[in-house]
Amino acid sequence: MGSPKLKVLVIVVIVGLVNLGYWSRLDHLSKEIDSKMKVAEQRNRELADVKARFMERQNQANLYQRRVDVIKQLHDGQTGPVNLMAMMAKPSTAPRPCG
Repeated sequence: MGSPKLKVLVIVVIVGLVNLGYWSRLDHLSKEIDSKMKVAEQRNRELADVKARFMERQNQANLYQRRVDVIKQLHDGQTGPVNLMAMMAKPSTAPRPCG
């Protein structure tokens, strides 16, 4: 290798080839990341739909549970008047005045 211009040219070509290889690698990684991102976004949309359905069913379950609790409270509250009516229906053991 004699000429300094030739040395510079060889260095420029080598640096250019290294740069091209690096760019190719980055481009490949970028495409790979893009494809993984699309898959992840699709999965996220699917999970969002599942979550929305779950939340709707959870709200329905809460409403049904409240209804059951109200019915239970009403049922439990009926025992007092039922006992009072049963007590009033019993025949009295006190002697009746004759008259």
